[in-house]
Amino acid sequence: GLVAPPPDYSGGKGVADAPNTVLTINASGGSFVHSAYALGADVPESAARKALFDVVNIITDVAAAVGESNLGEDKPFIPTRYRFQARVVDQAELDSQQPAHTIVDWPALTTLPLAKAATCAMVDAGAVGSLLVDAKQNTFFRDGAAVYQISAAGVLPGDSEC
Repeated sequence: GLVAPPPDYSGGKGVADAPNTVLTINASGGSFVHSAYALGADVPESAARKALFDVVNIITDVAAAVGESNLGEDKPFIPTRYRFQARVVDQAELDSQQPAHTIVDWPALTTLPLAKAATCAMVDAGAVGSLLVDAKQNTFFRDGAAVYQISAAGVLPGDSEC
């Protein structure tokens, strides 16, 4: 019954910091978004909320839902590309950093100057090695005469380029 417009999932009242549980199903030429506030908090739940709660619990255990033999080896994802943006930081901002900052050189292998990464840029993981993985919040990057702060994320399979 989830490949249909969602029923009334009202409930979960009086739970101050509970999240919305959202299940989106793209099938049969449509997109069906089922959203319930504080799912599992009401006792007893309405029939619609209980049905959604049961499905969410079933698909949370992927191995049980699809069969262990249908899964590949469990291993960490190692990105081959990173999407990132860089912004110039001034000396006053660096001096105010606590704990003290670290500045590392941006690798020449990237062939991408950080000045061209103000909104979104892509870089091969091999060009930066472990530089982005090893970076901490107080790690900054020198490229030419400027120092930059970088926000980066590994590109997941199916992600779009910038």
